[in-house]
Amino acid sequence: MEKINLSELIKEITPELNAGEYVFSTVKDVSEIDRESTVYEFKGKEVTTVVIERNKADELNLNYEYIASWYTLKVYSFLEVVGLTAVFSRSYFCR
Repeated sequence: MEKINLSELIKEITPELNAGEYVFSTVKDVSEIDRESTVYEFKGKEVTTVVIERNKADELNLNYEYIASWYTLKVYSFLEVVGLTAVFSRSYFCR
């Protein structure tokens, strides 16, 4: 497999902003959350952290501290490409 140049790959990325505002919330019991509402779930030993739309979190009275946007990086890349998101974050958002 040929070596991938991250700088060249970055030039091919088309970032797409997904609609909505998203939050991270830590919950002890996910049974009261409609699992179709969560974008991601990180299960720990004692709690689960969910990423969910802000308006849904407000409806469920979930606690959160940070409101985030969600970008999708549209680019064809191999799974072997390590550090793509980190490089993109520095080069795109820190202009």
